[in-house]
Amino acid sequence: MLEIIIDKRLLNSSIHPFACIRSLSKISDDEEVLLSMGTTLRIESVSTSNRQYRNSCIQARLSYDMDRELKELREFILERQLLCGMSESFYMFQLLALSIPMIDLERMKQVQVLCAQRNHRNVRNICQSIFKINNLLTDFNDTDGVETCFIEAISDLVTSLNTSVNEIGPCELMNNIMSLLFQCSANISHYFESNDGCEQLNQSMVACIVLIKEVRKSYRMPSPHPAFLSVRLMESAVEVSRGNHEKALQCFQTVQSSSTDALLKNSSSENQYLLTSIIKSATALNRNDYSENILEDLHDSTKPQAHVLKTSADYHMDKKDWPMAIMYYRQIIEDCNLPVNSILIVKAYCSIGRAFFQLHDVESALLNFNCARRLLLQHHPPTHILLHEIESFIHWIEMLRNLK
Repeated sequence: MLEIIIDKRLLNSSIHPFACIRSLSKISDDEEVLLSMGTTLRIESVSTSNRQYRNSCIQARLSYDMDRELKELREFILERQLLCGMSESFYMFQLLALSIPMIDLERMKQVQVLCAQRNHRNVRNICQSIFKINNLLTDFNDTDGVETCFIEAISDLVTSLNTSVNEIGPCELMNNIMSLLFQCSANISHYFESNDGCEQLNQSMVACIVLIKEVRKSYRMPSPHPAFLSVRLMESAVEVSRGNHEKALQCFQTVQSSSTDALLKNSSSENQYLLTSIIKSATALNRNDYSENILEDLHDSTKPQAHVLKTSADYHMDKKDWPMAIMYYRQIIEDCNLPVNSILIVKAYCSIGRAFFQLHDVESALLNFNCARRLLLQHHPPTHILLHEIESFIHWIEMLRNLK
């Protein structure tokens, strides 16, 4: 039995719709391996006649009569990517790749210890750079030298990756690291004192993209492989961070036109993060159709990650749709299982406070700003750059309340 989600935009077209596989049972081993990798298959026929499932799960018969490109992709995944023997360091990189999306520091420490025991210096150095970047992201302080610290940590990371390009293989490590760099770009670059710092960050991301292309070229991946679409997404996101919004959308359009676009959207949280970055360019160019379609795809395809919810909330804030923005920010706080010290929770409370202020509900605004302040002081140093901003809002709202 398969539980699937159909790309509803293709239901009325002449081609078979794509399906995202959610769960599976009673299926042969070779199909299970393929499906567990997130490979998109075409639906041949669908039956919803079984009332037991009430449309939450539908029965489907899957067809392997795929077009040439998808056959080539399937052959590569089954015959080369899964079955080729790799060096021990390759599997070390695989272990590390698993821990980056959640910033699972405990797992990364275990990988680091294992690398020290087995003398895998490059993997250990990458772990150390990621630790440093994560610490700077979590407890960002507007102090002298922070820009230099970021650039040094990212430069060390790129250097370690460059010396490991022949060992990394076609795993998700590079994608996950790129996601981390884009978080730096989104959350930190506007605090940099100079444009040089931002451009150095962008150059580091470009260097990573070049490495990814080299890895994929060396493994002779077929062009429909989602890895290539992921690279195009990365290039789009770099253009977004540089403010080249027209160029960013042009790159994104090449992704949209691909036959494996649906696979890409469902494949990983890192690709979701890259997709959300495109919304910034779409908004800047007043292309609401792009923004709304991307958000709809992301919400339909999988359980939204925190950054997807934040992008949705920010989008509605820009549109002055305060109730919808509040709803999405609350989902970040309540539904995403973020650690209690996550700065994203603090920012969500701040944004809810701003939205309530726009709705002239000063009591609710004050309540949320005070929650943000309490969490910030509880889990972060008093020099954190957000503290002054939050306390200014609280002071301003209290003054308005006293005047009334």
